Amino acid sequence: MIVLHEVAPQSVPSILSSGVKCMPRGEKGDDPSIAATDHLLDSYRPPYLVEQGVKREGNIYGYLVQDTDVVDITDGSFIPIDEFIRRSERAVLQLRINSSRCYVSNLDLFDRLMTAIQNNAAADELKVMAQHYWQSLVTLSDYQPGSIGRPEVMIPYDIPPDAIKQLS
Repeated sequence: MIVLHEVAPQSVPSILSSGVKCMPRGEKGDDPSIAATDHLLDSYRPPYLVEQGVKREGNIYGYLVQDTDVVDITDGSFIPIDEFIRRSERAVLQLRINSSRCYVSNLDLFDRLMTAIQNNAAADELKVMAQHYWQSLVTLSDYQPGSIGRPEVMIPYDIPPDAIKQLS
């Protein structure tokens, strides 16, 4: 299965020779609100996900590809791959991944939790929201198109160079 992944253009040569590595904070993850939400979510990960290395702080994130379209994470709409590439301000890579080792998360639930953190919601409420987020995860191989409005693919392992193709 393939997903798309955006990176800084200057990092492409290194990625093509060394692969994409799971890192604690990805290139888009330096926003303090995202970091706080990731940290809170990781503190409530179920043991089976901990064992599989799935975590918000340290996965590779990908855009879901369905046929010739990409699912836009801003609104869940389908965009032709070539249009996605034209719109992107970053380099776009195609990653070949193992769908049984990857998960699809719900960005609407993530954003609700991030808003609750920003609004200083009670700890009990945040815990319930975090648990609901993790319970909503499905393996990519079990994902049913349209079942999650704004899906995001979580890849909990490094991608070797031979599984990467530069699209832009």
